[in-house]
Amino acid sequence: MKTIAKRCVVVGTGLVGGSLAGALKRSGVVERVCGVGRSRDNLSRALDNKLVDEVSTDLEASLVGADLVVLATPVDTVVRLMDDVAAAVPAGCVVTDVGSVKVPVVEKANSSKLATLFVGGHPMAGSEKTGAAFADCDLFREKTVVLTPTASTTPGTLGLVRSMWEATGARVVEMDSVLHDRLVASSSHLPQLVAWALAAGVSGIEPRTLFLKVVGNGFADTTRLADSDPSVWQGILDFNRKSVLDAMDGFSASWAELRSAIEKSDGGGLEAVAARARLVRRNIGES
Repeated sequence: MKTIAKRCVVVGTGLVGGSLAGALKRSGVVERVCGVGRSRDNLSRALDNKLVDEVSTDLEASLVGADLVVLATPVDTVVRLMDDVAAAVPAGCVVTDVGSVKVPVVEKANSSKLATLFVGGHPMAGSEKTGAAFADCDLFREKTVVLTPTASTTPGTLGLVRSMWEATGARVVEMDSVLHDRLVASSSHLPQLVAWALAAGVSGIEPRTLFLKVVGNGFADTTRLADSDPSVWQGILDFNRKSVLDAMDGFSASWAELRSAIEKSDGGGLEAVAARARLVRRNIGES
């Protein structure tokens, strides 16, 4: 494949950053990948697993000679690092991110010298697992990646970032950052909260050992995300608070409908909620 960058720096070599670094190395679209982070153990794992060519704990030093930078840290850290990255990257270096909230990231980039050289990105792929140990070079294959260009984003910047994601096997779509944040509040952030609420809601059931013996696949599948690190989610929920609360209100309304139908033995009410649910579920993956 055509080379799009000579030196790509991936800041944050966790599950998503490590998977992206490995996928780019394997595809050959970047000549050299540097992984940057704070944990030497995680960086060593990324290096040992051949996800990156080199590692560093020094952000500024790692950016020397970079022509593509991917910020793959939690979204609050992305916003915090933006000024440092803008001050250190060489002229013409393209910068993108992988955060699941886009408005604050895009606004921060647009207020810096990166305005024309930044495009926000969000791969709709991941896991409750964290760290380079769980990286998967096929994580993004056939998955959707959202890009959120602005009026300031140059065609060259957008084209390079699009090519980067297409090299991983992802499907790229573009949308406004405000729309993105509203949509993912329901499609991504709400399921995390539902998983926590469901698992926490049964935490007091006794006897615990017998309860665990009767846990079926439905409960296990629905609560898979409950094992996610809450520290990663704090920034997401803070930055996307309004949209998340709106999504939670929508869920609460459906939950109240179901409770009322059960309480009143209202089969029609139950079927009405189920019909809406089936339509959404059956359409997943068809667009």
